[in-house]
Amino acid sequence: MRTNIWIRTAALVAMVGMLTGCAGIKPLEPAFYAAGASAALSLSLQHSPVLAAEMRQLQPLACSVVTGTNLVPAALSAVSQQQPIHSETLAIYNILVGLYTVAFNALGDTSQEVVRRYAEAVFCEGMRNGLMTIPPPTLLKAQKKVKKGEAVTAAVLGDPQWPFAKMYGPTMP
Repeated sequence: MRTNIWIRTAALVAMVGMLTGCAGIKPLEPAFYAAGASAALSLSLQHSPVLAAEMRQLQPLACSVVTGTNLVPAALSAVSQQQPIHSETLAIYNILVGLYTVAFNALGDTSQEVVRRYAEAVFCEGMRNGLMTIPPPTLLKAQKKVKKGEAVTAAVLGDPQWPFAKMYGPTMP
């Protein structure tokens, strides 16, 4: 299931790259990149609440870098290098950096005023909108009350609090 999400997200980024063309050709409007970032993030995080939480931590950091003066793709990519995140979260973030890189390379004018509009579209607006489509995790009610000192030994498959739970059963003869 996850592989399909990655394939769709990579296809979306590739489609954006083909639509915008090579360096020197005028890129599409920033709103297009915001919508692309939002869709890519939403598709990638639909079934991964742990990764969504990490992306929620990265979004304000990336958006704060946009207010600075160094808006080259490498500076925005460095945001993820400074955070302890899963490799899957890093891959999703790198897809967004790739989307921004497509716009950056297609811009003829790389002045801070022009580039900032595209960076804000991807890392502020696009990420924020994509994360809004993923509900924050909620605590689930326990099926039985746990007494002090009692150990909880099982997680329910599909439980957002235990996303990597595995289903164990009796061995087959």
